[in-house]
Amino acid sequence: MHIHGATVFTCYLYMLSWLTSLAPVRIQWLQRWRSRHWPWARTTIDGGAIEHFARQGRFRPTVVYSYSVDGEAYGGVYTEAFTRKFAARDMLKSVRELPPPARYNANNPAESAMDPYRDATLR
Repeated sequence: MHIHGATVFTCYLYMLSWLTSLAPVRIQWLQRWRSRHWPWARTTIDGGAIEHFARQGRFRPTVVYSYSVDGEAYGGVYTEAFTRKFAARDMLKSVRELPPPARYNANNPAESAMDPYRDATLR
């Protein structure tokens, strides 16, 4: 079996593009895992939008939130990938209607993570 060099290169580029598209989600997952024992603060949802990544067949809602710790204002971004547009839209609507708290690093309150599933009961 002989594979043409251009085919291998195309496959390599596709895989690299796919892995790059997952990087923000993986980094956010790691941040959420690290934050599981951090203190939490109430949030205000400042904005949100849904991006469509047609090549990967993904819809990615992004939520911009703010919170305060000891009178200082901070902000963060939460994003998640969905394969269905309605699921992305429902998540964005849910977060806007009932904002989940943000967990923040007590040593560096500017570092935060939002996990609307894990922390839903902390409201």
